[in-house]
Amino acid sequence: MPAPAPITLHVDANHFSPYAMSAYVALVEKGVAFETRTVDLDAGEHRRAAYGATSATGRVPTLDHGGFRLAESSAIDEYVDEAFPGCTRPTCASARWPGRCRRGCAAT
Repeated sequence: MPAPAPITLHVDANHFSPYAMSAYVALVEKGVAFETRTVDLDAGEHRRAAYGATSATGRVPTLDHGGFRLAESSAIDEYVDEAFPGCTRPTCASARWPGRCRRGCAAT
């Protein structure tokens, strides 16, 4: 069986971005093995060609899953939720929260 594709989450060097934290938490809650790579925004690393080849937007976070890349936290969160087993979003236990839950998750 082939080894799973490596997963790298590119985040800001000081880990201050709430968007990067959202992607980080989604991966941790799913129990996905990944590594982080810091991008020094203060030094302008996100504007350099090397990071531009990784992130289409030049922003953090960016997720690299074996060459498949996403660069927006909400897209990363949805991708992680659908690509890996388990459920990180609440199911609709009450009609009171229809906008904040999902009608079921993939089987674990």
